[in-house]
Amino acid sequence: MQRILLAEDDESMRRFLVKALERAGYNVVSFADGAQAYDRLREEPFTLLLTDIVMPEMDGIEHISESSHQQTMKFCTRLCIRLRPSG
Repeated sequence: MQRILLAEDDESMRRFLVKALERAGYNVVSFADGAQAYDRLREEPFTLLLTDIVMPEMDGIEHISESSHQQTMKFCTRLCIRLRPSG
């Protein structure tokens, strides 16, 4: 099963993304900030790193940059996004 590491500080957006990705058949591990996600990334491999750009502790750009040095991310796709709720 494809494993996705999600870093998104907006709780409602994080819940939505987790639910949608799990319904699509992915195994998702999510965190509210980039620093927590980065710590997890150092422990185990993931297929995709999906991260918001603007977050506390460690932003998405820094998270992707730092993750490129991790052996667990050797074959991982990295995607940095900025989602805004509509309305």
